[in-house]
Amino acid sequence: MLAFLFLVLILWQLFSANFRILNKMLFPEPEIVLNMFFSELPDMFKGLLNSLILLLSGYLLALSTAVPLGVIAGWHSRLLRFVNPYAKIIGPIPPLVYIPYAIALLPSFRSASIFVIFVGAFWPIFINTIHGVLNIPPKLIDSARVLAI
Repeated sequence: MLAFLFLVLILWQLFSANFRILNKMLFPEPEIVLNMFFSELPDMFKGLLNSLILLLSGYLLALSTAVPLGVIAGWHSRLLRFVNPYAKIIGPIPPLVYIPYAIALLPSFRSASIFVIFVGAFWPIFINTIHGVLNIPPKLIDSARVLAI
């Protein structure tokens, strides 16, 4: 793989700088590209950090709400019968559908981004938590009740 990458860089250098076969606007020399890459590296890391903060915020918010609600819904059968149809309808909707509504209704890009990430993570966590609670063997629950006494 490294040899292939090295070969591509050599061919790129030859065709763009030495032979001038490639258009310099479309294929600048590798040296120019690498210099630009390293000069823009701090900005890229700043953007990466901001994106990770948004992702972590939305995911932790979804995790902190979906797990307790999933445990409660999985533990109480009446609540599960009420919630299950809504989860089956709303859960499969892709989070990208919510982007225009989030942008229109929420006050900032940050809150809209966190909301879309939250919705994308909430339903799978919620549904899988319910299934996890429902699949606990009854003997294990009885053993835990005996130990809790």
